[in-house]
Amino acid sequence: MELEDLKTTWKSIEKDIENISKNDAEEILTNHKRDVKTTLTNRFRWGIIILIVAIILLGTSRLWAVVKMPVWWIGAFCILFVSGIVIMAFLIQKIAKINLGEDTQLQVMKQILSIKKIYRNSELYGCGVILALMIAGILCSPIPYRPIEILFISIATVICYSLEFITYRSNIKKLNKIQNWLKEP
Repeated sequence: MELEDLKTTWKSIEKDIENISKNDAEEILTNHKRDVKTTLTNRFRWGIIILIVAIILLGTSRLWAVVKMPVWWIGAFCILFVSGIVIMAFLIQKIAKINLGEDTQLQVMKQILSIKKIYRNSELYGCGVILALMIAGILCSPIPYRPIEILFISIATVICYSLEFITYRSNIKKLNKIQNWLKEP
């Protein structure tokens, strides 16, 4: 008698447990994706802060730098960094517009693809312009560079591009996690 009561009670509770666990799993998954959005947004905010510091350092470099770079070169880099700040602010805004609770998978995918396209193009064009400015700065500088200085600039450029590539790949992986928000992490 008790065993049958226990079995019937367990069967009625088992259905509720499945429903609760399914709802909890969806909520945990959605919260994880929101955490990914927050992480990505914070990375772009840090990028903006770094670019602001770079603009300040570059803008005042004529006051403290040992090697005086041409004003056109400093101005070009400052303009490039300001455009980077504008693009990152735009990407932050686009990421904030993604609503995982209400948007369909197709809408989320379209938004993510738009963000990826803007991010990829800005990285490609930005890196190309920086490389061109670096070469032009070395070639057009009134002060001839010694081979050790050119080697140092080349190594620093390779390190910076490598770090930028690693950051870019990491951010794209985060975007992919948001894109596949219906799948488990």
